[in-house]
Amino acid sequence: MRGTLTSYSLPAFTGAFDLTPLVAKAFRWLKAKFSICVAFYNFIRPHETLNRAMDRTFKPKSPAMAAKITNQLWRIKELLGYKVIVI
Repeated sequence: MRGTLTSYSLPAFTGAFDLTPLVAKAFRWLKAKFSICVAFYNFIRPHETLNRAMDRTFKPKSPAMAAKITNQLWRIKELLGYKVIVI
C-alpha cells in the first residue's frame, strides 16, 4: 500500500508538474496591472476634494497635480507611452 501512495505522489515532487513559471508570470502580470491602476489613480483620475475654488466649483485636479509632479491631467495614451527607467 505504501509503494502505491508514493508512486502517485512522486510526480508532484519531481518537477513534472512544476507551477513556478506560471506563478511567476501571474505575479508579473498582477504587479503590472497594479502599477497601471496606481498610476491611473494618481495621474489621470481627477479628485474633487483636492481643489475647490472659493465659489465651490469643481476644478479637476489629480494627486500628482496636488503634489506638483505634473501640471495637467494625463491621458491614457500618455501614461502607457511614458518611458520608465527601471533601477
